[in-house]
Amino acid sequence: MRSPYQSGVIVRRPKRSKALYFLLFVTLFLLFVLSNMVLAKFGIRYDQEGGTPLEKIHPAHFLAIGTMLLLWFSYTRPMDYIDTLFIRHKGTLVFLVTWMLLLFQITVIQHKPFTPIIDTFIFPVILLFLLGSISERERFKLGRLMHFLMLANALLGLFEFLTGFRLTPMDVGGFIIEEDWRSSAFLGHPLTNALVTGGYLVTLALGGWRDLPWILKPALFGINLLAMNAFGGRMALVSMLIFLVIIFSFKMIGTLRGRTSARRNWLLGVLLVPLGIGALVVGFEIGLFDQFVGRFIDDKGSASARVIMFEVFRDLSLLDIMIGPDPEHVASLLRAHGLNFGIESFWVAFILSYGFIVSMIFFVGLFAFLYDVVKASSRAAIWPIVYFMTVSSTSVSLSAKGTDLVFVVALSLLLLQKSKKRVVRYRARRHGIVGNTQSLIGHNSARMS
Repeated sequence: MRSPYQSGVIVRRPKRSKALYFLLFVTLFLLFVLSNMVLAKFGIRYDQEGGTPLEKIHPAHFLAIGTMLLLWFSYTRPMDYIDTLFIRHKGTLVFLVTWMLLLFQITVIQHKPFTPIIDTFIFPVILLFLLGSISERERFKLGRLMHFLMLANALLGLFEFLTGFRLTPMDVGGFIIEEDWRSSAFLGHPLTNALVTGGYLVTLALGGWRDLPWILKPALFGINLLAMNAFGGRMALVSMLIFLVIIFSFKMIGTLRGRTSARRNWLLGVLLVPLGIGALVVGFEIGLFDQFVGRFIDDKGSASARVIMFEVFRDLSLLDIMIGPDPEHVASLLRAHGLNFGIESFWVAFILSYGFIVSMIFFVGLFAFLYDVVKASSRAAIWPIVYFMTVSSTSVSLSAKGTDLVFVVALSLLLLQKSKKRVVRYRARRHGIVGNTQSLIGHNSARMS
């Protein structure tokens, strides 16, 4: 029997390639601009009680599903294409099996709505498949779109922070919070903005801006860094700073050991460090960071809530913890402990919602999927993924409906995936091959696909 790689499965009808790129472009655009708060403003009860099941799925997810169907039927042998996908992404296949187990637990055992786990976990899988099916040139253009959208989001966040204007009201589960100073920008909840912006900055530090003109890099980095203050995510900011220090330390050590580096970038960094320190001093003097620093002094009970959540386990039996407690009983315990806005750790929330056994099996599948993301991108993608998991460990994140994981997949595959030409040139330098590498690229490109 012939392998799908040897059969006609890789042959795609070229007329649909442009349509695929256009739909992916619109999908990413809608992902950014249609936050849960924007959807609520238009009367779509995306993350609120009530509404139809279709309202619980993000519009960008619907478009991604349609794009996936177009991609599937654009191949001459569609069923072999599905086989090829899971040959390439074995970890994702494991993840989908564990997701089915979680779906069984939710629908059959607990009789709860299953829509919260659709956008959160299936959307990233579809995006992984779609972004792995486009050309390098299309990926480059979509990467430019990501840079533009992140810049626009940061600028809007800073504008909201400085003026008090809000594109959308702070709507959390149907409750309008008017006294919160943090910006919601395009991505909605301030903590989502902080998580995605922090992950984007980590991605930039890893070389995610390599295709941009060097003159734009400091402005892009600086504006998004300032926006972190407007979004007010303490864990996101502290974790990001730690990750940046570690990344730049590794780069400096590599440079001292003789590894090639862009001298222009290092020179630019040396010049910008004093300017950055000066800007921080001025910002503190004029009170720009007062509200953010105030969150470290008075966190409105956020830190105590992360301690109280463990007390809920005391009121549950060992059997309940292992196989999953009654949802109504858990809800009453959360109200009794004053945890009305959820459990601020998705690890704990998963165990209290679905039980220890199902949660641990599902987490194995989740890490298998993240391994596939790294494999499809580059080893550098480990950094934003670890950053995402670190920050998400202190919020509801993956235990609630959302698109946080989708952003991680998009940033990793669009900004950190290695170009085949760069890999060939790197190998040529490593083996001491000099001169024109164009013939080498053409000779090896087929073997590297």
